Amino acid sequence: MTVKGLLGYPRLAARVAPPYAEVVSSLLPFWAPLSDENVLLRPLALTDARPLAEAAVERDTYDYTIVPEGAEEAREYVHRLLEEAATGQCAPYVIVANERVVGATRLMSPRWFSPRLAPDVVEIGGTWLAQSHQRTGLNRAVKNLLLTHCFTTMEVGRVEFKTDRRNERSRDALRRLGAREEGVLRRAHPSLVRGEEGRARDSIMFSLLPEEWTAG
Repeated sequence: MTVKGLLGYPRLAARVAPPYAEVVSSLLPFWAPLSDENVLLRPLALTDARPLAEAAVERDTYDYTIVPEGAEEAREYVHRLLEEAATGQCAPYVIVANERVVGATRLMSPRWFSPRLAPDVVEIGGTWLAQSHQRTGLNRAVKNLLLTHCFTTMEVGRVEFKTDRRNERSRDALRRLGAREEGVLRRAHPSLVRGEEGRARDSIMFSLLPEEWTAG
């Protein structure tokens, strides 16, 4: 039920509406470039379609996430993410290493329940890397940048991750990051596997709290 729909329940509406009335629920104020000595995360732009398509040419490891194949899919992928970004519901980045676009990632699914500009909860997801940059430590560097941004700049109280239950590689990487496995949401999200369009998947949820995270 939306806050508007709560107007018929004045006591409940009084408890829920005021914080949201004071907050612009958007990730746009926090969609800024992030970098360290290893990697640059740059806000996605229309001109990134071609380099993303080139980064995704070798496709052996893209079983469980959406990675564009070819120039047309890359253009659609970029347009869709920028449309979502314009509503403030995601902050998509390209991953740049050695001055070359080698993948993508994003902040997404923000949730607010207090009267503040930054969300109280946000998800890191949609991450993929060119095959040449997998198992190089770059994924960890990307996550460290995003987590520093979330916990230090935005001061969120919880960062979430979710992955297909079948994706052992992603689950192992999240455990190494220190994320806590919270359980399975059965048939909770659409499968992102090619050929499984319209089917539900089981998702495993992970999370990190500020006091649980150590950069490095």
